[in-house]
Amino acid sequence: MGIGEQTVHTLRDIGDGHEDGPQIPGVIAIYSGDRPILEAERFVHGSLEIGRGSFRGALAKDDRVSRRHVRIDVRERGYAITDFGSTNGTTVDGTAIKGTVQLDSVRVVRTGRSLLVPVDNVLPFEGADVEDTERGVAGPTLRAAWSRIAVIAPKGEIIFVRGESGSGKELAARLFHALGPTASGPFIAVNCATISTAIAERILFGAKKGAYSGADADAEGLVQAAHGGTLFLDEAAELDLVVQAKLLRVLESKEVVPVGASKGRKVNVRFCVATHRDLRDEVAAGRFREDLYFRIGRPEVVLPPLRERFEEIPWHLTRTLRAVDPQLRAHATLVEECLLRAWPGNVREMTAETRVAADNARAEGADVVTRAHLGANAGVEIKRAIPASRASTPSFPPAASTTGERPRVEREATPAQLADDAMFTDALAKSNGNVSQAAVLLGIHRNRIRRWMDKKRR
Repeated sequence: MGIGEQTVHTLRDIGDGHEDGPQIPGVIAIYSGDRPILEAERFVHGSLEIGRGSFRGALAKDDRVSRRHVRIDVRERGYAITDFGSTNGTTVDGTAIKGTVQLDSVRVVRTGRSLLVPVDNVLPFEGADVEDTERGVAGPTLRAAWSRIAVIAPKGEIIFVRGESGSGKELAARLFHALGPTASGPFIAVNCATISTAIAERILFGAKKGAYSGADADAEGLVQAAHGGTLFLDEAAELDLVVQAKLLRVLESKEVVPVGASKGRKVNVRFCVATHRDLRDEVAAGRFREDLYFRIGRPEVVLPPLRERFEEIPWHLTRTLRAVDPQLRAHATLVEECLLRAWPGNVREMTAETRVAADNARAEGADVVTRAHLGANAGVEIKRAIPASRASTPSFPPAASTTGERPRVEREATPAQLADDAMFTDALAKSNGNVSQAAVLLGIHRNRIRRWMDKKRR
C-alpha cells in the first residue's frame, strides 16, 4: 500500500490543525439516505435546528427527514435533544425518543436515514472531505495525525508511531518515508512480533559466512537492505532485550555489525518504530531498554483509533460492501450500530465483520445490510466476549429487572440474542448493576445496554 502523490503534496504544506486554536461546537452529518457525506454545522447560540434543508441541503435526498425534524441544544452538561413530532422519528444512540431528552453525552443522532454526530469542535471538519481512494480511507481526524508526520519527516531521522492494531501504522510509516529526503530509496517493513528471538539478530543485522551452522555465504540483514531508505520496525516492543541493545548501537553509531563479524558497516537508514504498547510501561516492567526508549521515543505520533475517526466509518462500510457485491448498500442502522461499537481491531476488524454481515444479508436475498446482519460480538473487546457454552444459561442481576423477577429468554431467541443476553448480564454482574461501568467493560456505549434492559422488562 503506497501514498498517493496528491496526498504527499498536500501534506507537505499542511499545518498542525486546530489543536491549539478555538473550539467551536457543532454537529457533523456523516450519512444520509444511502451514501456517506461530510458536512458541518455550527451551533448558533448553543442551539441547532435540523431538517431537510440543513447541512447545505445534504439531507435533502433523504425523504424520511422532515422539514423541521429535530433540535439539538448544548447544555452546561451534555445535550438536550427535541424531536418535533417528525414523521419518521429520531433515535439517539440507537434509542427512539419522543419530545425532549437530556443526556450527558451523545454519540450519534439518527433522523430518518441520516446520521448526525455532535462534536466539541467543528473547525477540523469545515470544508474538509474524506479521501476514499485505492489506497484506503482517510478523514480529517486521521490526516491531522499525518500532518504531524509531515512536519517531522523532511529532516527527522527517526519517528515513533503509537497506535492500536489496525489503526494504520504502516501507512504512517510509508508517509514518513515518502515525505523524507530518502523517498527514492528502499522502504523495508518488518513486524518484529513475527520474528523468532533465535533468528532476530541475523534477520535484522545480517550474518557472516560461517557464523552459524548452515551459513555458507554472507547474509544481508534488513538494516543493510534499508540503506539509503527507511526501515519500519512494527511492534518493536516485542524485540528481545539483547536485540534491543544491538539496535541501539546501530542508531548511535550508524553502523551495523553482522552476526559473526568483527567489523561494522556504515549504513544510512531512517527509522520508523511503531508499537501498540505504551513504551514507558514496558520500560517500567523491565521489558524494554530505557536507553533505547530515550533514543526512539521522540518525536512521537499517536494514531487515533477508528472509534475516534467516526467520519470514516460510513466510507469504510460502503467501500467494503461494494467490494463484496456492487449491489449491496448499508442501511443507516448498520452505520449507526458501527458508530456505537468500540472496534478494538479498528479498520481491520470492522472490514472483516462487515464482510460477514454482507454474507448474512445475501443469504437472506437482501441487498441492504442492516444492524441485524452484524454479529453480536463484532466490535466488542475480545477479552469480554462470552463463550458460546455460556450463552444458553444467562443469569440476570437484580439491576436488570424492576420487578425482582428473573426475565425470561424468548424461545425463539437467536444465537446472537442469546450471546447479547450473556454478554450484558455478565458485565452487569461484574459492575454490580452499574450500566456505565458495564459499558466500559464491554467497550460499547451504555445506551446499548439500556436498550437491551428495556426489552427484557417488556
